[in-house]
Amino acid sequence: MQITKRTGEKQDFNKQRIVEAIQKAGGTDKIAEKVANRIQEKLINNEIEPSVVNIEKNVVLLLIENKNKDIALSYEGYRAIQEYKRNKELRSEFYNILTKPNRENANKNSYLISTKKGHILDSFIQNEMLTHVLPRKLADAHIDNKMKFHDLADRYFGSINCCLFDMKNVIDNNPVINGLLYDDADSIEAYLGVLSDVLLEASSQEYGGFTINEIDHVLEDVLEKSYEKSITYYKNQLGDKVDEETIKDLAMKFVERAFRKRWNGIETRLNSISNSNMQVPFETIAFGNRTSFWAKFVTRIILETRLKGCGKLHQTAIFPKIVFFYRDEIHGEGGINEDLYNLAIKCRSKRNYPDFLSLDEGYCGEIWKKYGYALAPMGRI
Repeated sequence: MQITKRTGEKQDFNKQRIVEAIQKAGGTDKIAEKVANRIQEKLINNEIEPSVVNIEKNVVLLLIENKNKDIALSYEGYRAIQEYKRNKELRSEFYNILTKPNRENANKNSYLISTKKGHILDSFIQNEMLTHVLPRKLADAHIDNKMKFHDLADRYFGSINCCLFDMKNVIDNNPVINGLLYDDADSIEAYLGVLSDVLLEASSQEYGGFTINEIDHVLEDVLEKSYEKSITYYKNQLGDKVDEETIKDLAMKFVERAFRKRWNGIETRLNSISNSNMQVPFETIAFGNRTSFWAKFVTRIILETRLKGCGKLHQTAIFPKIVFFYRDEIHGEGGINEDLYNLAIKCRSKRNYPDFLSLDEGYCGEIWKKYGYALAPMGRI
């Protein structure tokens, strides 16, 4: 006859365990045998569920029925001690989280109260995963470091890992965040504001990396529209006072100023503000494969922003991780994007990023040649 342990593991029923537990609680051999035999009968007759928890509850009830209240109370105390021993390690971990920095994830600032709360929840859920959810063999392998479940607690909630996010489709079709339908993002300032909100919220609903692919393509249309709106604005304001080239120059300077300021703000935010996963989003952006004027404009300013550095001290930004798509056809000598490739090399030499990803070779090269799709890392479709 098999019973279910607290961990969910099955084991053979052993009546002697009940006898010994009642004896330790002060029960005589006669009382212990009587109660243990009755529990065995109940199990055989399917009167109680075959689990450790239900067996212990029924032991207490039978002791009380047989007018052994003191023994029942003592048995309950014995159970409480055993439960205390089982939970002592978990409580100790909670205490360590409250008093010591946790360096398991460099993206999480373990000195913040919100992060401490999250770490305690993670510890509780990890314990639940290892005792009740994962098959015993897998849980033991994780505990013994024979294998490792990355972000174990997050698996409990059924969330996904490493999302390759279709940011353009989401923003162009008005995202809904916490029940609020966003208005049309018809300027670069509004568009990047929505992008930042969506990034922080969407990255909170998964764990691991979060990738915006071909951000030069994501932003090129809205930049062009902002430029056209700026031309209309300056024409209305200045009329015939200046020529058309001056109008275009003013519009271009406005769009570039606005984009630089907003992108610098996003980069600062991504290195300082945590999402609801208690971490700065592990964000990757990829670009460099598009050749339109506005796509190249996006790539140039993102690289120049990274070169400048983040914040007042011009520190090297960690996020977003930036990836430069390379194709010899457009980035090699005389190619239309050769200037951007040279700028990317300069940025790499000073600020660690971008990483370079070939669309001529390897798996990503195969995808590009077969489908015409530039596939960024740290995200899955």
